[in-house]
Amino acid sequence: CKHRDPAERGVRIEKLLHAMKQPARIRINTKHNSYFIDVHDIFFLEADGNYTRLELGSRSHLCSMNLKALYSMLPADMFIRLGRSRVVNTQKIYEVDKKRQKLIFGPGNSIADLGLSKAELRDLDRHNLHAPKF
Repeated sequence: CKHRDPAERGVRIEKLLHAMKQPARIRINTKHNSYFIDVHDIFFLEADGNYTRLELGSRSHLCSMNLKALYSMLPADMFIRLGRSRVVNTQKIYEVDKKRQKLIFGPGNSIADLGLSKAELRDLDRHNLHAPKF
């Protein structure tokens, strides 16, 4: 480590501090309840007028926040916006089926899938997703 450039070390520290500030859980309000959702459990968000539907795989919630406000609470390195009405957790994507224009979140379509427009497919391509490192 002592051979590294101090400026480079400072940039790495800033990135680490920024990542540490990102919430692990967010609070959402529905008509009758408040929920504390782990951001890693979110598959995608979808706008529904002034509300947002959160898809969590086995369950979903209709949140009383608009998509823009909810998206601003999520880690930028984990979520991408597709068009005006959707936000996707890139770590949950299993397959992008360009022929059928679908985003698949589990093997054998067992968890969820999301139909995509051609514009949303282009947005996805622009983000140049890579497989996660294990």
